[in-house]
Amino acid sequence: MPNGASTALSPSKLAQQVTASRDIFKKCYDEFAANYEGARRFMTITALRQRGAPVPLGPGLNRADFEAALEEAERKGFLASFVKTYSERLFTSSATEVEASDLLDDEEGEETYRATLQKILDDFTPMTDAGKIKEGMPRLARNTCKLTVKLSDGSLETGTGLLIGPRLVLTCWHVISSLVTFETGLEGPQGEPDWPGVPDRRLSSRLSVEFDYEVRAGQIGNKWTYGVTEDWLVVGSRLSADPEERLGNWKPQQLDTYLDFVVIELNKPAGFDRPYYNLVNETPREATGKMIVSHHPGNFTMRFSPGEFESSSPVPKFNGIAASGDRVLHTANTIRGSSGGPCLTYDMKPAALHQFVYQVQRKTKGKVEQHATNVAIPLSKIMQRAQETIKSRMGSLSAPRCTLQRSGKALIGRYSLQEAIAAAQTPGGPKILVVQIHYGLDRKPLSQIGKSFSYEILDDALAPGWHRLITINASDIKDNAYSTAQLLLDRISVGNNLSRKLTSPSQLAGAGESTEINDTIATLARDVANVMEEDATRDTIWIAIDEMDRHQISDTSTRVFLEKLYPEIATRQKLRLVLIGMSDPDMPALKNVNSKSVDPLKDHLNIEDVIAWIRNRLSADPDRMLLSLGRIATMLADREMLTEEEKQAERERERETRKRERQEGALSRSAAIAKIVNDIFMPSTTT
Repeated sequence: MPNGASTALSPSKLAQQVTASRDIFKKCYDEFAANYEGARRFMTITALRQRGAPVPLGPGLNRADFEAALEEAERKGFLASFVKTYSERLFTSSATEVEASDLLDDEEGEETYRATLQKILDDFTPMTDAGKIKEGMPRLARNTCKLTVKLSDGSLETGTGLLIGPRLVLTCWHVISSLVTFETGLEGPQGEPDWPGVPDRRLSSRLSVEFDYEVRAGQIGNKWTYGVTEDWLVVGSRLSADPEERLGNWKPQQLDTYLDFVVIELNKPAGFDRPYYNLVNETPREATGKMIVSHHPGNFTMRFSPGEFESSSPVPKFNGIAASGDRVLHTANTIRGSSGGPCLTYDMKPAALHQFVYQVQRKTKGKVEQHATNVAIPLSKIMQRAQETIKSRMGSLSAPRCTLQRSGKALIGRYSLQEAIAAAQTPGGPKILVVQIHYGLDRKPLSQIGKSFSYEILDDALAPGWHRLITINASDIKDNAYSTAQLLLDRISVGNNLSRKLTSPSQLAGAGESTEINDTIATLARDVANVMEEDATRDTIWIAIDEMDRHQISDTSTRVFLEKLYPEIATRQKLRLVLIGMSDPDMPALKNVNSKSVDPLKDHLNIEDVIAWIRNRLSADPDRMLLSLGRIATMLADREMLTEEEKQAERERERETRKRERQEGALSRSAAIAKIVNDIFMPSTTT
């Protein structure tokens, strides 16, 4: 129902009051103009205007184009109706706002109804791609975890966390505050005003982290429950200047300093069979628009709560929090236990960490009003503070290798060694790696999976040009310290005769007292470490001593030399030592070496190892994995089609295999699993 062209509205004045973006104005105008025959679209109007009276890019261009479109609406007789329909959405609300009496000369109370096929009702609610939801929801569910802290009085403190690395979980500091101590002062050894404290190791067992807490039925024991390492507090910032302050009396002061977050380290790599959120490489989203919180409220299983990020509030105290930029407000429902829950945008990307609900009482004209808002910490703020520390602790291993790149062999398990190699390539990482072997009651080494595979894993994981890997079999090591030192240096740089840089062996001759031997060999070990470090100008030297369980080092000057060499290497930035088959990584010579990592070999592969391997392959190469599963089904079908005689022969072979397994122990079962994976799953040469 078009109105007459004579109105009190001025296109020029209205154009100056448009506050919406150009795209929003265009959408609204074109949708409305489509109802009027002969009305031109926004782009046509602006193109003709620009051709006749060019205006440079900038605010002036938008005002000119808005005015031209509004003049078109006036000529076609729908200016007043258009302004009335979109007055709140497109125009300012000020002293010069458009009054209803100026808009229409319709009869009082008249209503106009109009049906269209489509309409944008909320500019801030995106139409999210179905694929992002399909992919994002399972990932969010698998990486959200429940934290439980047993307090000294026996009660439980619960919270929520987000997996951000193979072993790293991000949550709020106040969730774990009862487990840390400030014995060295509130600003710690580095003088940090927000220092989160150090873990009280006596209390670390009170913290547990549970994943996949969705449906209790069907879960197997503690399959998805993890503890924490001794030095589990990676990085963080406490709630306020006073570490004893609790949420009940919290005041929004110094928000830029006290961010109330913490990153903790799990005692097992939960992130090797689930695609965690790598915030070091995945830039957090800006906390705006519609959002969703994933959390563990109260004693409930995992919940998703929709809401909206808010950058301002009518409550002055709340508005002050949001205005700082160090916090963001949101409207999703949360209760106790939600602290630390990830807040994601509607494209399923993490943007903030839910902190708590902030409440205030306000007296207005004698009445007491209650107001509450949810407060979250932007992940961008957290990462500014913690990114480098997280990156250093996590190392370079973003996901476990499923195959060796060079040979194509399947690599099942050996996560500890993969982690240790990755960590050893980062500043501050371990310098000595121990692949530990265990002994049985007969004092013989137990058969354990993958020990002989350790060198291949090392060789596959270390990029040539950046790393130099030298392998020495324990059987080649001499019973003389000087000869062993020569062996090491000659293997490191073949043909360069590095051993000539050593001092004369006569220094070792005739040393009758043990203390003199120790002092002299200590000098030799230091000289060897110096020569090796000098040679490692462009790369890092890795020395791998293999089969230490089969060829034990005799109790000679060589043993003393190696024991003196361990701490020397641990202090050198360009040297690494890998001891494969050592049974006692806590021997006196290594006990005080903090820069080491131990890979305790497993007894055998089991169904969980295979499941984890398949899950990783599915996420990396689903088409190849589906082909592999198809080959397995085909192979099993072929077996079903055997004749009775062939089936009987097959059963005989199976009985022989089981008999051999019982005789040989777990190794044959692991070898059989590895053979099936390599023969049938067709592992690709990419990780």
